[in-house]
Amino acid sequence: MVKEDSLQNHMESKKKVSFTKMHGAGNDYVYVNAMEVIPDNLPHLSRQISDRHFGIGSDGLVVIMRSETADFRMRMFNADGSEAEMCGNASRCIGKYVYEKGLTAKTVVTLETLAGIKVLRLEVVDGEVVTVTVDMGEPELRPAAIPVISSDSSAKISEAETVGDNTYLITAVSMGNPHSIVLRSMIRANSILALSGKIGAHSRRGPSPHTRLSSRVSVKTTAWGFPMLTAVIRYVLSPTVSASDIFAL
Repeated sequence: MVKEDSLQNHMESKKKVSFTKMHGAGNDYVYVNAMEVIPDNLPHLSRQISDRHFGIGSDGLVVIMRSETADFRMRMFNADGSEAEMCGNASRCIGKYVYEKGLTAKTVVTLETLAGIKVLRLEVVDGEVVTVTVDMGEPELRPAAIPVISSDSSAKISEAETVGDNTYLITAVSMGNPHSIVLRSMIRANSILALSGKIGAHSRRGPSPHTRLSSRVSVKTTAWGFPMLTAVIRYVLSPTVSASDIFAL
């Protein structure tokens, strides 16, 4: 789904920023073409436009820029203004955007991100991009590379962490940006957001952007994301989880 409009910043700068709102599997972001002019104070802009009551409403802001090492460059900001390495769904939306806006005629597009260069493959039918795939690579489980603090240098899988008054078995994984995976049976649905911030305290880079939940028989998540799903698939195939957990995959 694509929605186009212009945002009137009526609070401070009174500047207009043209934008396109897109989503990939429900993961919605506001996209800004910054090939020529980069808007000021991107973290602040992301916080404003992401507000679902007083802004446009989104999971964050994605800025499409020129790159010296790839066809395009993306900068991605979460709804709280923090900058993330990248997002698979946002990358796929960029592929559709740059082709249909006439910024490229390529159907294989390289994209510079803070997690390295990603390759987008576009399927085009009658001038419309109908699907985009991105190679996210393999899940990264080494704590130092995620990064996250762990007692095991090889992988943080089902490691007990005391957060507040409770202890959780946490698996840390990165698909370009860090995630924490917790079995749903160990957490109440109404405490997800609070737990996410607390778990982030264990990360070397600050708050963890997402806490992902996997449960028996099905996989439930706080937001749909293909990188996360790939990571969960690898997690549920580990010996620490029974075979019944992968039924819905």
